[in-house]
Amino acid sequence: MSADIYPKVSLLEERLKFWRIEIVRCLDKPTFLSQLAAKDVFNEDEKSRLYDIYQNRTATEAGEAVLDSFGRSSAPNKWMSFLNALEQEELVYVKSLLEEDNVGSEKDRLRGRKLIRLFGPELEKTINPIDIISSLVSKKAITEVDRDEVLNLCHTKSRLYGIMCLLRRMQSQLRPREWYYEFLRALRDNDYTSECELLEPDFLECPHMFDPENVCETPTDGVKEQQTACGASEKRSQCDQSLEGTDKAKVFSSSSTDCKKALSLKDPDPVHEDDAVQSDEDELDSDSEYKDDFQNPKLCLRDYQYELAERAIKGENTIISAETGTGKTWVALHIVSEHLNKGTKGARKVVVMARTGILIRQQADRFKQILPNYNTKFISGGEDESTMLHVFVKDADILCFTPKILVNNLENGNIPSLAVFSLLIFDECHHTKGSGAYGELARLYLTEKFDRVAGLPQIVGLTASIGVGNAKNEEDAVEYITKVCATLDVKRLSTVERCRTSFEKHVNTPKEDTIKMTVRVKDPCRNVLIQNMIKTEDILNDICFSVCEPDIIDVLDKRPRERGTIAYYGWTIQIDKTAKRFVHDPESLRNITTCATYLNVYCSAFEVNTLLQIRDVMKYLANETKEEAERRSKFTDQEKELFENFKELQKDLTKKSRDVDAANPNVEIICDQLTKMFQEKGPESRAMVFVKARATCLALGDLLDKRLVYKARCLYGQKKIGSMNGMSQEEQTEVLERFKEGRFKIIVCTSVAIEGIDVPDCNIVINYNYSGDEITKIQMRGRSRTHDASTVTLGNEKLVEKDMVNVYKANLMYKAMDTFKKMDAHELEHKLYLYQKEEVRKQINKTDLLEAMRNRQSSDDMEILCVKCMKYICHVSSMRVLSGSQHFVITEEFPEKADRKPHKRPERYFGLDKKEKMSCKRCGQDWGIVAQGLGYDIFVFKIGGILFRQEDIDKIQDFQKWGLAPKMIDCTLDEIPKLLAYQNRQK
Repeated sequence: MSADIYPKVSLLEERLKFWRIEIVRCLDKPTFLSQLAAKDVFNEDEKSRLYDIYQNRTATEAGEAVLDSFGRSSAPNKWMSFLNALEQEELVYVKSLLEEDNVGSEKDRLRGRKLIRLFGPELEKTINPIDIISSLVSKKAITEVDRDEVLNLCHTKSRLYGIMCLLRRMQSQLRPREWYYEFLRALRDNDYTSECELLEPDFLECPHMFDPENVCETPTDGVKEQQTACGASEKRSQCDQSLEGTDKAKVFSSSSTDCKKALSLKDPDPVHEDDAVQSDEDELDSDSEYKDDFQNPKLCLRDYQYELAERAIKGENTIISAETGTGKTWVALHIVSEHLNKGTKGARKVVVMARTGILIRQQADRFKQILPNYNTKFISGGEDESTMLHVFVKDADILCFTPKILVNNLENGNIPSLAVFSLLIFDECHHTKGSGAYGELARLYLTEKFDRVAGLPQIVGLTASIGVGNAKNEEDAVEYITKVCATLDVKRLSTVERCRTSFEKHVNTPKEDTIKMTVRVKDPCRNVLIQNMIKTEDILNDICFSVCEPDIIDVLDKRPRERGTIAYYGWTIQIDKTAKRFVHDPESLRNITTCATYLNVYCSAFEVNTLLQIRDVMKYLANETKEEAERRSKFTDQEKELFENFKELQKDLTKKSRDVDAANPNVEIICDQLTKMFQEKGPESRAMVFVKARATCLALGDLLDKRLVYKARCLYGQKKIGSMNGMSQEEQTEVLERFKEGRFKIIVCTSVAIEGIDVPDCNIVINYNYSGDEITKIQMRGRSRTHDASTVTLGNEKLVEKDMVNVYKANLMYKAMDTFKKMDAHELEHKLYLYQKEEVRKQINKTDLLEAMRNRQSSDDMEILCVKCMKYICHVSSMRVLSGSQHFVITEEFPEKADRKPHKRPERYFGLDKKEKMSCKRCGQDWGIVAQGLGYDIFVFKIGGILFRQEDIDKIQDFQKWGLAPKMIDCTLDEIPKLLAYQNRQK
């Protein structure tokens, strides 16, 4: 027996271990077990035991049990039997994972599954499995046994059960690209074209782009087709050339022929893992923070990455600071792996946090992929899971979520202490210095530290730029960094020093250029906006002077001289807030807040006008005033006048938009600049264009998509701003995935894409009149990852000057970090203690004050009023809180006070179905939503739609957060039938 045979069987064992999760997913029916039993791999007793697991437990548990039993089996030639059984069961994909070196890239393996999971609810509603199942069977995408089960479910239960089974079973037989292609063909051939377009918009025109037999992999290159007929030679050529070349993952490389030679022999003794497994990569790809095809289960870091991890591995609290693209996430993976390895199984709990949903989902996916031996749990905000964190702590090794979820669970008592966890990782930790969720969490940590709570977790922060705040000199910058470290209880920074030469090879510094925006000779839109703002200000002045309230007149006198600025925008908000506090006449309050709304919208329109065309301003204004227009039947006389002025403004803008001289030259500049950069860098380039406002993002994305040959899409935040809804986490993820794949080549982004998001192929970044601070400056350099990357700032003179200040402050930060690292240890420890003591004092005072205020307010049973017309809604005692965050009214009289209309984006959240929008019947003010739970209508308020009045002193308060409002009684979903029993009587 030749010695070189031994690694070959060991190689199969390693592949089975590595691909175990994928293989278990495919072994979802007991017929495979019968094949192995027939070949005497299992005896009858074992076969019966495994059959029972298939019958009485989940398919996953059964698949795991089969593989465990196979591993223990001493049957001769068991590997040959295993592969033959796979072949007889037509489990082509599983067989390829074990035999083949090239198994395709991760994106190819997951694409179909991800899209079907994303659009599953829509597919389940419309597809009848009976229509497409024959097509799938004929192409071997599903077996005849599966077909019979699907048909049986359709007849005995329902069509829904059948399609759910079909969507699951068809993902097991063929390779991922093959079954997905056959599924798309089956949809097309059986008149499910809309469902096909939902999954892949390009499939109907160019199906061959998705054909797995095609040597290329990416469905499209993001370049728009020039002809309408797919059969035209030019378009066919474009489609063929657009597909990107493969970059297959090579796992445990060895020829499949050699593998088969070993199968007829008895299994050899196991070989040491290091001898059996060879990695094709000695280090991570230098252009990417995340390497998509990296599949080695053992982390192999660069030398400087080991240096960055040293202090954390020793158990110290530290902030790891290194430029974007240098692999901080891989450093974190190494730290977490070492941390968990040192503890007994299940004893240590790691929390990984990022501030945005899209970023933490990306991190969670990476941890699941690279550390498969540990249970990683991703928890999304807005779902039931986010309010019951304690349920998942016991079984999870690694928990991934946004920091607010942990703050909420600490506040509601579900998590008794941070000592429950052993390691906290703060991604983008520079945000800890502030009032956000990171800051709240850090102060809670320090409070527990000063209370001498035992077993507090280790803290590791990750950042590309720690920042300097408002510092103007090195001394102030050092103080700022010291305070950030104090907040995270960090005494030492982790930066690259010994391995600087290696580190600098992987720091990408893109070529930077600045283009000054053209000052427009004519700007008719600006003039029209200013005229309307003056009219609205005059109306506002008349109302405020008639009210004779000193506080509102005081704010009125502070109006900034220059309209359309950030200061003016803030002034409109201050007018609104002050009126809600001090103006008690309902009609006057309503008119003042309406004036403030119009002024706010006009002010925001300046940004759109600066960067885009008049028609984009018109579209923005129309969208922003849509809610006002919908309630016109309930207008006061003053509101009618304001609305008429707005209509006149739109008419004026329509006339001005036809003037050729009114065109914005900067639109042509950015279009020309993008075209030029794509020509220089090639059609496979990716471009990110950053803007400040969401309105600009939407308008510019639409404009570039229409004007340029390359497809463009938008990426912005999740929160609703004005009339503009945010993007869901799924929508954000889908945009990024398709951008990476090359389905479109340009994304126009707001600040949501500046930090942490992985776009390794991006080589063009344009800042379109956008500049943040020194942190943003460094982060945005990292958005362009490739060696030929370029960054262009297209801005006005003020922005160019601000950018120069950011460069100065970025250099100041690096100097201050060096000074901080050289500080005397005793002096530093004393400073850290003083800063921490002050933070804890502020936290205790704030908590005590808020608690006292809420208790006092709750004892008064305040009235709840409509924020616009001050109509009485109910008392605080008539409100309840569900799942810690859903505030709803339980009075029988309330439904008559609200108008209802279908919600444009119905969805399920916190165990409720969001069905309708509700608004004030008197003035049309948006109050929130009507959800359904257990068959009852639940009227859920948003805090921005209501005011609170303390009756005894006639004091009105406007709370920005529910946490500041009077305490309300908590309830569970099970109590809903009792609380809303009046609805049964009404039925």
